[in-house]
Amino acid sequence: MKKVTILLLTAVLLVFSITAYAGDLGVQIIGGDENKFNESISLDDLKLNNEIELPGYGFITAIEFGFLEEIGYYHENGYAYSYEGSNSDQYAWLYFTILNKRTTELNFMTDITDIVVTYDNTYKYAGWTMQCNLDKGNPRYGDMVQFAIKPMYLGAFFVACTLPNAVVEGSEPLKMTFKIGENEITYNIRK
Repeated sequence: MKKVTILLLTAVLLVFSITAYAGDLGVQIIGGDENKFNESISLDDLKLNNEIELPGYGFITAIEFGFLEEIGYYHENGYAYSYEGSNSDQYAWLYFTILNKRTTELNFMTDITDIVVTYDNTYKYAGWTMQCNLDKGNPRYGDMVQFAIKPMYLGAFFVACTLPNAVVEGSEPLKMTFKIGENEITYNIRK
């Protein structure tokens, strides 16, 4: 009985040792159907906390919107820096996540484009995007280090735009539009 116990313990230790030195122990995707992600959509009214499927990518969920006086970024040197609006403007800021449903990693930062805020169907303001690191915990700070999102993991991002106070405080329609690949997304700030 003692020999069996020792042999069993030795086998468990051997398997553990091989696994421990196997390198990357993370999730590894070995296949899947990429053909089901080939259509694009036009999403006219993205709502907060509503999960929407984006063909070619996965699921987008708008988490929070606000007008902020300060946003920032984490630099690769580990320090946090911030941008502060002036007395005459603020940042329109939309924070969202994307669940990568593909079987390959995706760098969404290259696909989030054409960020525009339109006021009163007349005035247009160009915006920008930043990737957020969920491990750092502050979505109002982007990360200067861009990284691909693994399959079935969440990526966090924000799109932002500097707007004059007259636009922020106005009553006319205000909307933010952007693209993720060929998918057109509209977030109506004010209808």
